[in-house]
Amino acid sequence: MEAIIRKSFDLALDEATLLWGMTSTAYPKGHDLVINTLAVKMLEMVSSFALHCRRVLEQFPKTKKFKMTKANSRWNWETVDDIPILDDLWDATNYIIHARTLQSGVEILPEHLSFIRGEDNSVFIPYVLVKTDHKDFAYINVFAMVHCFLYDVVEALDQLERERVDSSLN
Repeated sequence: MEAIIRKSFDLALDEATLLWGMTSTAYPKGHDLVINTLAVKMLEMVSSFALHCRRVLEQFPKTKKFKMTKANSRWNWETVDDIPILDDLWDATNYIIHARTLQSGVEILPEHLSFIRGEDNSVFIPYVLVKTDHKDFAYINVFAMVHCFLYDVVEALDQLERERVDSSLN
């Protein structure tokens, strides 16, 4: 693997791990400083992850698809509008890289799921909302995106590298 691809893989791996934690955690609803800081950090990190992940994805044939599924999501949520949820990792990274609008989705957890009891319930950040100059709004489930990378892409990249090593030995 070329050094630049290895570096992008390492950075995407680090960012995916941090995004996993950020999207798995509930935060105190009434603490605007925490929420606003996290919302900005989410956008910075998801943007950087998308760039590095995309470089890794470019190692595969264009026909290779990596699906982000609801089954691999930390939170079970549905949209309340007609905006689609992207389910392809290439499409998701492309949307983020070319975003003209990128927003963190901060949502209130139902009280029975809230880690913080009482009036100051928990919030979480399950998605980003993205629009590009050529494509309309779409949701990206951040946990499903990094889960797909950490499990499916990492495994496929390992396999690809084994095949490259095997073919170079022959």
